[in-house]
Amino acid sequence: MTRAIVKWFNDSKGYGFLTALDSPQHGKSDIFVHYTEIKGHADAPGSADSFKTLAIGQLVECEILATPRGDYKAANVWKTSEFIKQENDKE
Repeated sequence: MTRAIVKWFNDSKGYGFLTALDSPQHGKSDIFVHYTEIKGHADAPGSADSFKTLAIGQLVECEILATPRGDYKAANVWKTSEFIKQENDKE
């Protein structure tokens, strides 16, 4: 599993993008994430959220897969309770 930060996520559209922290894709490209790949909370594996969403800056664990187009998508996304301040965040 790879750790990644949620760059942004749109609830109404059901998708967003992640930035990988500890993989070959680290900082190189955005990683697409669809709400259907959100499996639940890593801190409580048996629980699944009724509404699958992600928050900006939230740390997640996921698999990163290459797509036929040459970009990347996230699979088996697990939320964590951790948040990481992003560089463009204002104090």
